[in-house]
Amino acid sequence: MSAGRLVRAVSLAALVLVGAGLLTGTTTQAQDAAPDHLTALAVRHGSVRVIVRLARPFVPEPHQPSLLHVQVQRGNLATDRAAVRSALAGTRFRVVRELVTLPFTVLEVDADALRVLRARPGLVGDIEEDVRDAPSLAQSVPTVEGTSAWAAGYDGSGTVVAILDTGVEAAHPFLAGKVVREACFSSTRIAVTSVCRDGAFFVEGPGTAAPCDFAGCTHGTHVAGIAAGGTGAPGSGVAKGAKIWAIQVFSRVDDLDECYPQATCPRAFRGDQLAALDYLFVNAVSLPGLALAAANMSLGSTPTGTSSCDTDSRKVAIDQLRSMGVPTVIAAGNNGYTDALDSPACISSAVSVGRRETSALGQTSCRRSRTWRPSCRCWRPESPSSPRFPRASSPPFAARRWQPRTWPARSRSSARPSPT
Repeated sequence: MSAGRLVRAVSLAALVLVGAGLLTGTTTQAQDAAPDHLTALAVRHGSVRVIVRLARPFVPEPHQPSLLHVQVQRGNLATDRAAVRSALAGTRFRVVRELVTLPFTVLEVDADALRVLRARPGLVGDIEEDVRDAPSLAQSVPTVEGTSAWAAGYDGSGTVVAILDTGVEAAHPFLAGKVVREACFSSTRIAVTSVCRDGAFFVEGPGTAAPCDFAGCTHGTHVAGIAAGGTGAPGSGVAKGAKIWAIQVFSRVDDLDECYPQATCPRAFRGDQLAALDYLFVNAVSLPGLALAAANMSLGSTPTGTSSCDTDSRKVAIDQLRSMGVPTVIAAGNNGYTDALDSPACISSAVSVGRRETSALGQTSCRRSRTWRPSCRCWRPESPSSPRFPRASSPPFAARRWQPRTWPARSRSSARPSPT
């Protein structure tokens, strides 16, 4: 064996040993990672869907010093996931998602399996419920100075924007030639049905991110139009020169309590969102001639507090994308909060999207609160026909016309970083 190969082999062995030592000796052990309500849900429904974070320390792959370190970390994570499955033998559980680069596994478990997970603090870090999020910003259009950016030569050409949403109608005239890649992540369980082709949990290829066919499914097409729709004429999307990577992450929920006043609605499991973000990272350089500019997630759930939600499992995926220069842009919410952001926009490393409008038509205000940073720009559009004024995007019906109206102060849309 040559000296170089010997050094490489010794280095690899050392990394594996260090990884094993980190697993057993230096991780912070979780005393009770699963909240009591998870056990109650598992008892009531027979099982509960959870996101399990592995206890092993994790370093975003772009921060690893070499490809060897990346390979070792992925191998260690695969070993840990196998150990979780082995520990659960004899209980009722199902593997929902196993990620390639992130320290998570998504499981459906019964109460006995939860107890087993709790008893493995050296292997399992945190356990959180895999809750469902709703689409957000369904009736909002970004109010940004896009025309000024276009005039400066910044129109998104040479880039692609990933839209993680309810799917995108690639054949829509406003999006003609825009969609360059598609994938679908969706789930099936009690009162929930996958909307991927043939009911699959994951599928990719042309047409796989087509919108579902019930109320709320046009949301993704609308968001895609906001981001990159149009031909470049006035009324086009913000990044009129960009392409679209459509990733469908929603499932069909048939539950009147959750969907009221409809009986059916689209909802996105956080585990499916994690899988999509992981997939996006792994395939980010797979489109020749196009650079991944951003990931957009116009979805969320009501905030539970007014501080950052950095314990959210999605932060790890968002941080990993950010470490390679790709921001994740997330809807702040349409609930009108002045001191809080919806989840996951409340993740400190995400870019939250929000705008405040007063009842005075066309005026905006920025408050000194957690939602509205004092550095945000406020302005009054010159007229309702101003290119900077909210405009229709790509709805599946006749062109929407702007109508004067008065509304209460609430979150709208103008991108700015979320508080740190």
